[in-house]
Amino acid sequence: MSPTSRTAESLHRTLYGDRDGLFTVLDRPGSPAEDPARPDEIPVPRRTDPPDRDEPAERSYRLLEMLRSTVGVNRSCVTDPRRYFALEEWAAVIDPPLAALLAAHLNLCLGSLLQLGSSREAEQALRDLEAGRATGAFLATEAVWGSDLARLRTDARYDADRREFVLNTPDDGAVKFMPNNALRKLPKIAVVLARLRSGRQDHGVHAFVCHLGTVDQPTPGVQVTPLPDKPGMPTDNAVTRFRDARVPLGALLDGDGHVRDALRTGEILPIDRPAAFARSVARVGIGKVGLSAVSAAMARAAVTIAIRFAEHRHSAGAGAARVPLIEHRVHHAALIDALADVYAASYAAGAGMTAATRAAARRHVVPTPAEAHRYTMTKYLVTGLCHQVLTASQGLCGAHGMFAVNRIPLYLAVNRGCMTAEGDNTVIALAAAREMVHGHDEATSRSSTTHPLPPAGDLHAWAALAAAREEQALSACHRGLAAARRAHTQVLDVWNACSALFLRLADRHAHRIALDELLAAHRQADDAEARRLIACLGEVHALGDLRRDAAATLRDGLVAPGHLALLDHRTDRCHDQLRPEIPLLVDGFGIPHSLLGVPAVSPGFVEDYLRTHRSCREH
Repeated sequence: MSPTSRTAESLHRTLYGDRDGLFTVLDRPGSPAEDPARPDEIPVPRRTDPPDRDEPAERSYRLLEMLRSTVGVNRSCVTDPRRYFALEEWAAVIDPPLAALLAAHLNLCLGSLLQLGSSREAEQALRDLEAGRATGAFLATEAVWGSDLARLRTDARYDADRREFVLNTPDDGAVKFMPNNALRKLPKIAVVLARLRSGRQDHGVHAFVCHLGTVDQPTPGVQVTPLPDKPGMPTDNAVTRFRDARVPLGALLDGDGHVRDALRTGEILPIDRPAAFARSVARVGIGKVGLSAVSAAMARAAVTIAIRFAEHRHSAGAGAARVPLIEHRVHHAALIDALADVYAASYAAGAGMTAATRAAARRHVVPTPAEAHRYTMTKYLVTGLCHQVLTASQGLCGAHGMFAVNRIPLYLAVNRGCMTAEGDNTVIALAAAREMVHGHDEATSRSSTTHPLPPAGDLHAWAALAAAREEQALSACHRGLAAARRAHTQVLDVWNACSALFLRLADRHAHRIALDELLAAHRQADDAEARRLIACLGEVHALGDLRRDAAATLRDGLVAPGHLALLDHRTDRCHDQLRPEIPLLVDGFGIPHSLLGVPAVSPGFVEDYLRTHRSCREH
């Protein structure tokens, strides 16, 4: 439903900024750039259209082709990431596996080709992907090394006589694990990360473009084995092995072509291996932001479904009365908590998208350390928060939340994929926390000061408390690290002793980012009522976080026991203030009803289920 009031429109603008909805940055075919497509002008799948029985993943590929032919899935989505993020947000709502497909096809494959390719082969691959003659995959992760891409073992040995590279997988542990390249009904083009070797020299990890095969047969030397089904997420994941697969010299994606030129002329290669690796994985940073956008969009949709369901689903009330579920305090309080978290997650995701868009405008291929840190923490914060929201939304729909036709199981499956893709959340959070500790001078830490519970609606005070909690967590990491180094000689033992402290620091840092972005949205809102609602949502989010972290915050001396005793009362008051505003807060999402035509949102859900059954039988 599109925003229908000044307040809803103001909330909508704070959520989407210059994306202004799910599709307003995308051009209609044949239209000028200043005439963007509206969400209701984009064709959507039939409400009860089931996946193909033989190959469920085909649905996402059909939708990808529809997007390509209507709004464009091309290099403009790389040069202006807002287009990519809008595509991802829209896809996440209507077909979550499509969002996963877009991440590989558009961001990782097409994006790498555009930013790193400077050869005839790279340009031809780009044209094939844009024209729909092939779909893209990104072959980086290996079975044993996982996301530790700097240690990957796939070989790309240069054959100087034939001016070709020979790709090889040395053993089972080095097979490329999980890329979406099993479906053979459409040719696949992959960006493959491999270790460049010439003679006896190991030149580090580089990116190569490789055609995995045609519709009829795989490329010689390429073996693709489909992986088992993943319940709830029908994607064509596979294990890929190379056995003397040959690609031309122009397949090397080295940016300006200086490595290719040196290989062609037989010069000694003075390759900066860390820089080459950073270039090869540069799109992963944008990918983290894209996964955040996907998770936030799915969480907004799931909360909307849960609220619509609670409005029409009745249950026993007082005595013989029957009332909508949403009238029960335990139910609408949980919905409000989910709304507060999804607004916080959406604002954090939006800030990440803005940072990525600004970086693209500067034509930076490799993110700066500050940008990389922000992308990592955005993913950690947003995908984790959204997982809580999606789980709560599914539970609040009861048995209806279990059916794929109501999408929430698909949302949860893709969200779990987002939490592991582009670096597992726990791993990247620990790495980010270590960087924070090493980049911070312990001597600058201030002693803890007890803070009163912030006044109602005072986001400035909540943000200050969040910053103080982060600072104390950072100090605790310094103290713990010093003690661990005195107690242990092995590096692993030191890190194991500090891992809980480091994870808490990541959580405190993420929470501070969330409060900062809520405060920024509060300042940005151009409607007084919208500002009041954002402040109240921020307070609900902050109260929930403080409740979960109460023991550590109390230990740090940042709050007094009497303050914690007020948490339930303050939360109840916020719930009472927001209960009448739930429909308005959902309107702020601006999700067109046509995108959420699932049985659970309709009072006539029985007929919808019957219609779905009849449609399945027809297929």
